[in-house]
Parts: sequence; structure tokens; C-alpha cells
Amino acid sequence: MSEKGQAYSYVVTVVEGGEGETSGKWYSAEGTDYAFTFIPTALSAKAKAVLVEAFEKSLKLPTLIKNAVLKTAGIKVENGLYLLKSSAMIEAINSIEGMGQTSANTKSASGDGAAIDITKQFFNAVLASLKSNVKPILKYLQNSMGKVQGQAAKSEINTNFGTVFAMTSLMPELGVAVTTLHYAFSNEKTGQWFVKIPCGSARKTSYSYDYDTVVYDYNP
Repeated sequence: MSEKGQAYSYVVTVVEGGEGETSGKWYSAEGTDYAFTFIPTALSAKAKAVLVEAFEKSLKLPTLIKNAVLKTAGIKVENGLYLLKSSAMIEAINSIEGMGQTSANTKSASGDGAAIDITKQFFNAVLASLKSNVKPILKYLQNSMGKVQGQAAKSEINTNFGTVFAMTSLMPELGVAVTTLHYAFSNEKTGQWFVKIPCGSARKTSYSYDYDTVVYDYNP
């Protein structure tokens, strides 16, 4: 699809099911412009069509946010990394028509494990509302987060850093799709830790980090 000449592409990953996984299809944007939906096989054809249409519309959200950040804060976003104070980022998101903040919370994680496991744990938490394990798309998530990490490594993190995730899900009782935006960010200290371990590394390490998430409903 396209929005004012901007092309948006995405990847569909088939999930066969079994081993605790629901059969269906993951839809994910390419690169570091994160947008997702999961469509279970058991859904009706009509419900699937509703979700796909809403997901395709959500693909423009990262571009809208980048443009809003550039307009309100004068900062150009590269490789999905938002390097600005959370208050300025929230101001930029609020400037987008149809965006309404619904909640904010703080999450944390700690333990011993490989970076690949930390990546999986993080995305399972962030994408929990889609009610499917991220294992089938983990390679994509590792590669894309590696690009965010690479951008962070060559940037000066002296304030908040974060990224955004658009998620589309179905309200089954109404048969309508809902798109939410999650802005996940953390502080300079976490940023210094974030750049040290490649996302796909199998080397085990101790970790402890926290991050904030601000959630919006998007209804243009």
C-alpha cells in the first residue's frame, strides 16, 4: 500500500501451531518500522479481512511519528531509534490526529541468559496483547533490533532512548479491529547496557533493566 507516495511493505509468517503455539499468521512490517498483527487460523474469513485491512493502515504509523518528531523536536529518526526526552516524544505522538493516550506503565526484567533469550523475552512482553509466541518471527526481531542497537552504538545516548510498536488486534464481540501504539523507552544507564551485547548473541550474561511504556489508541 502507499500513503502520499510512501510505499509500505510487510512480511507474512505462517505458524503451523503445536508446542503451545496457536496456528495462524504473523504479519510484520519490514525493517525497524515496527507494526504487527497475528491472525489465528480459526478466525472467520470476514474477521481476517478486517484485521488485514486495519494492519495495512497501521503501517504508516512509524512514518507519521518520525515526521511528528522532526516537526515538533527537530530530530531526524534513524533505524527506529528515538533519541529524545520522553516528554518531547509524547508531545510529538500527541500531535498526530487520531492518537489518544490510554495508559502508561513501568516494566522490568532480570536474570541470567543469552542476548537472544533477552530479545525473545522483551518482545513477548511488548506484543503480549496479540496472544501469540514471537518464536516464529524471532529471526526478524533479532535482525531488526540489531539495527536499532547499531544505531544506538554510534549515537550519543544522554537522554531517553526508545522505539515504537504498532499493534492491531480484533475485538471479537464487536468484530472490529483496534490499533494501538506502544512507545517503549528507557534511560541513559540502560542505553549503555543495551549497546554492549549483540541481540543475536548466544553468550550468557547477567542482566537487569527496566523500561516505561506509554500506550495509545489510534483511530484516524
